[in-house]
Amino acid sequence: MQEWRAQAQPGGESLADLEARVRAAGDAAAGPGRTMWVTHAGVIRTLRVLLRGSDWPMAMQGRVPHLAPELFLAGG
Repeated sequence: MQEWRAQAQPGGESLADLEARVRAAGDAAAGPGRTMWVTHAGVIRTLRVLLRGSDWPMAMQGRVPHLAPELFLAGG
């Protein structure tokens, strides 16, 4: 667990892979209108890093409430 930022757990994906997957999903959803994602805390934390400028240690410490909406705007 000490290398959690650089190395994936067995059978899991690395942070770089998670960021790439979330970024690709966001690119696919881009366009006019809004998109609603129902997802898990890992994706929400990734969006906080990608869209809000958070760093991973801060994102991992931040609370992700169950069933609570969180608004993300592309580009900020």
